Amino acid sequence: MRIEKLKKYINRTISGVIAVLLCLILFPDISSTAEETKKILTYSNYAIEYNVVNAWGNSENIEIKLTNTGSETIYTKHQLKTIQKIKQKL
Repeated sequence: MRIEKLKKYINRTISGVIAVLLCLILFPDISSTAEETKKILTYSNYAIEYNVVNAWGNSENIEIKLTNTGSETIYTKHQLKTIQKIKQKL
């Protein structure tokens, strides 16, 4: 009876070790880095702030901030197309 309990204990221990090893092999290090990388690019009428918030493997979560430093409005492509259509109708 005692030998059977010992065998079960050894089998469970070996199974647990194998499970842990398989997890380590199948799920490589996908830890994220909390290190923030901030770059600010300044041009004549605008500035772009590029900030890496989180990175892991070949992926990143980023924040991009566009700041108008000039006196003129910055239009999107859609806004420019709309303005052109309105001007054509006039």
